[in-house]
Amino acid sequence: CVLVIALTVVGSNYINLSSRYAIRKGEPTIQSQAAEYIKSHNPDGVILNYGCLDCGLYLAADQIPQFKHFETQNLLYDKYPENIDEQKRYVEQHLADYVVVVPLPKTNINKIMENCPALKTDYTVVLTGKIPLHDLGIKAKELNISFYLFELKEN
Repeated sequence: CVLVIALTVVGSNYINLSSRYAIRKGEPTIQSQAAEYIKSHNPDGVILNYGCLDCGLYLAADQIPQFKHFETQNLLYDKYPENIDEQKRYVEQHLADYVVVVPLPKTNINKIMENCPALKTDYTVVLTGKIPLHDLGIKAKELNISFYLFELKEN
């Protein structure tokens, strides 16, 4: 019985540590860089993951999402408009101090800002970078996707 428990613990640790999703040492991720920026500029700043599924910033920044619609779901707008409409409202009403946008491959950030003008007029891009797709478990020909961190402009 003790041997079974020991082997289970050792095997579990090996699988977790060898996983491509395990924490890596070395070059910091764009999510950790963004989290450090937020913590150093506005530690209580509210984050919104706009227009995409969660990209890992909430975890990196040690934050619990503050919004019901904290990420965009992969649902058709015609069938479920509330998700996108609410995210747009959060931005327009300045409810988020930081907005992270990770456009899908071949989606231009200007198109996203065109669909949500407040993102362009009321927020400033403070950090950009790339996320390797293999870190998100996505298989595609393009190796990286863009990452944009917007900060609410001061009045």
